[in-house]
Amino acid sequence: MPKAWITRTQPGADASELLWREAGFDAHAAPLLTLQRVTDDEPIPDNAALIFTSANGARFCPEIPRDRRVYCIGPATAEAAHDAGFTDIRFGVGDWRDLLQIVEPSAAPIVHVGGRHVRGQVSETLQSWGRDASRRVVYGSMPVTRWPVEPGFYDLACLYSPLASETLAALPDRPMPPRIIALSENVAAPIRERFPACRVVVADVPTDGAMIDAARFAVGDAEG
Repeated sequence: MPKAWITRTQPGADASELLWREAGFDAHAAPLLTLQRVTDDEPIPDNAALIFTSANGARFCPEIPRDRRVYCIGPATAEAAHDAGFTDIRFGVGDWRDLLQIVEPSAAPIVHVGGRHVRGQVSETLQSWGRDASRRVVYGSMPVTRWPVEPGFYDLACLYSPLASETLAALPDRPMPPRIIALSENVAAPIRERFPACRVVVADVPTDGAMIDAARFAVGDAEG
């Protein structure tokens, strides 16, 4: 049974661990990042649509009316928005550029709600299109500075964010897990840059299910 290290932050790490175990992996959650709520003094306008490019953006979103339109970067983030009480949800499949293609024209403001560390130019691109766009930081990610696991024990390391990849790449020298499963190309990039010989497989879409499929391919390819 392949051993999978789930590096995702809580509370999502436990849910991912369960999914991976149900899929036949010996999965263990040991996050590379911890999250802290951040209070933004600038309120979100009552008529603003929201953009979430991470599930934690939805989870940490402040208490505001939940009937507004929200745009999510993928089904997992859309599920987190639903769990947070939002009812008018649209989501895209791909990266932030793909997500912006489904944002409907409107004179109303639109706010990108997320963490202190973000990838992409969401609000800047919308502004260049003439939209009243801004960003609100609602949480911060704190990287670990020591290995949270014994890396040689695992067959796979499962990475869910570019910052987690950067954190893994910056940890003191140890043997890297032989295979890396990345949620997206952006997530894979820091490992590929630092460890070009490392075996990295990217999920077709940013979900645990697609990561599990990628892991099965990686393990089968290695055994074959």
